[in-house]
Amino acid sequence: MSEFSHIVIEKSEKMGIKEVVAFANTDGDVFEKMRALVQELTFKDAKEFDGSIFKQLEDSFSYLTLCNRTTATFKGLERVEQQNYPEAALREALLNALVHRDYGYSGSIIINVNDSCMEFISIGGLLPGLSAEDIRNGISQPRNRRLAEIFHRLKLIEF
Repeated sequence: MSEFSHIVIEKSEKMGIKEVVAFANTDGDVFEKMRALVQELTFKDAKEFDGSIFKQLEDSFSYLTLCNRTTATFKGLERVEQQNYPEAALREALLNALVHRDYGYSGSIIINVNDSCMEFISIGGLLPGLSAEDIRNGISQPRNRRLAEIFHRLKLIEF
């Protein structure tokens, strides 16, 4: 299998990524606006993972698990722990970012982690003929069929 790009995980105080995506879709002056937004961010941490796609998957998931805060409450005498995000949701978001990414472009998958959310940003838009409504209705079409088949055989995704 060929080289895959990096996965970058950034922990920040303030987010500007949604605005960057909107700017990228509306006009060509993306870089100036991105630079201005990035200057507003305060990064607590940044990690970059490289290597095989499977090493990136494993390393990224391990780091996201560390970033996933656990809170505890008490119900009677029992301590009840709950994480901010279900492990299955983190796994699904990370696998979707890897499998459905457009590898025809250089660049990294970016995962932004802050106090209010985790955002997974993967290069490539919706495939032609696939709408956001289709996705909400559970329709899936792999961008990278061979990669999806490999991940399916390894029992990492449904196909």
